[in-house]
Amino acid sequence: MRFHISACIAIAILFSIAGNSVAQTNTLYFMDKIPGRTGVNPGFIPSQDFYISLPSVYAGMGNNSFAMSDLLKSVNGSTVTPFDKGAEYQSFLHILKPLTEIKSEATLSILGFGFRKNKNYFSFGLSEKVVSSASIPKDMFRLLLEGVNQNSTSQHFDLSSLAIDATAYVETSFGYARQVTPRLSVGGKLKLLFGQLNTKMSFSQLSLSGTEAQTTMTGAGTMRLSVPGKIYADKEGYPDFANMHGDDFGPTKFKGTGLGIDAGAAYKLTKDLTISAAITDLGFIHWQKSDWEGSVKANTTFNNMSFAVNGGNDFGAVLDTLKQSLHFKPNGSAYNSSLTAHVKVGAEYSILKDKIGFGLLYDSRFASSATSGTITASANLRPLSWINLSVGYSLINNEGSNIGAGLNIIAGPFNWYVITDYLPLSYAEGGIPKMKQCNVQTGISFAFSAPKKKVHKQQAEQTPPPPGN
Repeated sequence: MRFHISACIAIAILFSIAGNSVAQTNTLYFMDKIPGRTGVNPGFIPSQDFYISLPSVYAGMGNNSFAMSDLLKSVNGSTVTPFDKGAEYQSFLHILKPLTEIKSEATLSILGFGFRKNKNYFSFGLSEKVVSSASIPKDMFRLLLEGVNQNSTSQHFDLSSLAIDATAYVETSFGYARQVTPRLSVGGKLKLLFGQLNTKMSFSQLSLSGTEAQTTMTGAGTMRLSVPGKIYADKEGYPDFANMHGDDFGPTKFKGTGLGIDAGAAYKLTKDLTISAAITDLGFIHWQKSDWEGSVKANTTFNNMSFAVNGGNDFGAVLDTLKQSLHFKPNGSAYNSSLTAHVKVGAEYSILKDKIGFGLLYDSRFASSATSGTITASANLRPLSWINLSVGYSLINNEGSNIGAGLNIIAGPFNWYVITDYLPLSYAEGGIPKMKQCNVQTGISFAFSAPKKKVHKQQAEQTPPPPGN
């Protein structure tokens, strides 16, 4: 039982890691031959006259406290975590911030296409998105790793900032951009959102005080759950997750609808200098109701419980006790949830007839719980018509991060790319990367452009004079 608990905690932390992830990589911003670049700024107009995108994928993970090499360590040829029995954990606790913000995002772009009409560009997209976040106070890690001591003076663990939030929804987007002048382009997207799942848990108070001999937990919090299906109640009136029926669930059983907007612009200050700005994912989802609403009001005393992962606890008894503090009711009221908006400001200076560009991008992320910023500097190489390369470096919340890289290959109408903002360049023993964030984006498009018209001399020079002159 101890092994399973410690392994589950480590795996959950590792694979829910996500820091400043976005629906697209920041490296994509300056890769101007990729039609999907309109996702980071709808004011960018694709160079192709028509494109159709096949399914593409984005996945991002990271956190603001610890690197993967802090969580996983190689010891005598085996990989261990701080949660394993007998493992050294003090160094892990030492590097943790007071609040570890864990966020993740995944996007499956199912279909997209766009086309040019004179100075106008129209586009459409269909995608599935899953966004999750968790806030874990340092005292929670300390409790799980050290527990409460039996013979020491009373200890106190403040867990009130513990929170979990997850949303899944389908997004349909309708985009329009226009080349207003030879120097200025503007664009926007209207997004129709169809909510599938939303769950949220937060606490106004949650603490643990005492010793192992006698510990008191006090807490007050709320939780909400909306899912694309039906969760029935058990005999005691709690949600019966163990007996859910597959026939009652489906990805098209939407539980909410919403709206989102993107807006952006790009302007060429000079022949070689372009500045741009955009706001993306500004919007909300209105959930028709919550399938279950819960509240927690706990004032419970535990005897002979250390609460440490490897402390010999009967966690089943703890859960049974806590269950009495949970109060659930089905068919809760309607509510709204917000998207995570981004504001981006960028500039690129090109040389050698746009063969090389040097870009600088600031991306500010606005979530309901926190705001974070990323600065990315990049060198963008366009040596040939069929290849586009980008290399960048990012600062996240004033902390240095990893090198980013992007590769775009074009063969006739075939347009393929793979991009990441975080290439692991430093590794700990056992080949474990020293990185807090990771993301990857890849996709394929088929893009077409009409043949360019040849430039002729003036008509007066080409046409012979009329007869009689």
